[in-house]
Amino acid sequence: MATRIIYTGRNTNIRYQLLDQGAPRDLSNLSKIELIFTSSVKVSGDVGTTTPLDFTTEPTALTLKFSALTIPSGSYPSVKLVVYDADNPKGLVWGEIALIVRDNPYIDAS
Repeated sequence: MATRIIYTGRNTNIRYQLLDQGAPRDLSNLSKIELIFTSSVKVSGDVGTTTPLDFTTEPTALTLKFSALTIPSGSYPSVKLVVYDADNPKGLVWGEIALIVRDNPYIDAS
């Protein structure tokens, strides 16, 4: 999976499809999704919410919507994606994604 870049303060929505044996996974049974960047930087989204993690609008897609978040700039090559449902109340590590967070260089200085 390619490394994706997020600019702080911008609407850099990133869409993922979670696959189960090569087919898109229906996310409608999930209660929560968590992204673990580091031990101190975590982002979570609950069912029914659309920010910062949207897995409600489109049942087979996860969209990261980080425009309102402040995530420290840096390279995060192994962000853990953890899913929660009735069968996995303590969470199941689904996999990893690679993200780079950059300060927004396009802020008007005037």
